[in-house]
Amino acid sequence: MSLPPLPANMDRRKPIANILIVGESGTGKTRSLKDLDWGSGTIAYIDAERKGFDWQDRIPEDCFFPVKNYAECLQVMEHIEANPKFATGVVDSFSFVNAAAHEQFKVSHSGYDIYSALTSSVKKFLERCKSKRVRWIVTAIPEFLTTDSGGNTFGVLIKRAAVIGKECEGTVEQQFSYAVYTKVVPKPNSKPDYFFSLYSDGKSQAKIPEGVTDLLQMNNSVAELLGIIEKAEAGK
Repeated sequence: MSLPPLPANMDRRKPIANILIVGESGTGKTRSLKDLDWGSGTIAYIDAERKGFDWQDRIPEDCFFPVKNYAECLQVMEHIEANPKFATGVVDSFSFVNAAAHEQFKVSHSGYDIYSALTSSVKKFLERCKSKRVRWIVTAIPEFLTTDSGGNTFGVLIKRAAVIGKECEGTVEQQFSYAVYTKVVPKPNSKPDYFFSLYSDGKSQAKIPEGVTDLLQMNNSVAELLGIIEKAEAGK
């Protein structure tokens, strides 16, 4: 049997594994980025929340990109993708970018067109996070729902990345190679401990590729997580 020809100049490179960090406000999403090698000048930080944080002076000025809306975020992502100095891009956070797009489309669109445009914007953003050159690391806040295996809204409490746009609900984690969830363990008379949960316990959509590590949780540190990922990618 004859097969149709392949597209000319097909790029067979695989996308670089991307990372989603999901957690409520105050559980250490931004904090987990602190120990990355910011001094290398190869990591770009897109600040969609523009909240300020205690270690932001570690980020070189030409690596720090505060954005006000969805369009600016996509524009900066394109800039990072095209700039060979950047090997890693951070978006903090998807939730704010998604909310900003929603507000934008409520002004520029009406009725069902608002949600059609919003769904398209979510898909476009998530597609940008799948790069063959840049490793994208994205933070997000969660939402909670109760569901059973048939999709009915009762039964088990499920935690997943929140998204505005019904068509995209429950699909965000699917677009990332790694989806880790923040976990805070209180301690009496002391600061709490902060962790990443690496595997789903049936109540979240946390996931990592099979065989990467047997750890169920680890320190809240993207630098440490990258060490595990890079070791696995090197086949060690």
